[in-house]
Amino acid sequence: MDFAHFVSPERFEEIRSNVKTVQSSNFRSLKEKAAFYDLVAIQYNERFNWKEERIEALSQLTYEVFKEFSIKSLAKTNKKRLALLLEGSQNKVLNYETVNKDLKDHIVQGNLFSYNR
Repeated sequence: MDFAHFVSPERFEEIRSNVKTVQSSNFRSLKEKAAFYDLVAIQYNERFNWKEERIEALSQLTYEVFKEFSIKSLAKTNKKRLALLLEGSQNKVLNYETVNKDLKDHIVQGNLFSYNR
């Protein structure tokens, strides 16, 4: 199958536009902003314009470069590729539960999940 069957140029533009919008949005809270600057200071060697660099790089990304990178990364010849095989069955009935009001302030930061009690 052709690559465009999986991700068409129109779909690529839509995804890129959505990611740029999310990246350019302001922080929702002071805690989120502090966590971001902590991440940038430690993991990205104090490159505080890292967010703007990502948006600029995304603006310059073309469909052809994306296609080439995707095919190269997902090819069977890529020794760094990771594949997961999951077996099992999904429950037919989904049981939804009401979230306790004490747990409503969930905060997700990177790989850390915490909540305020």
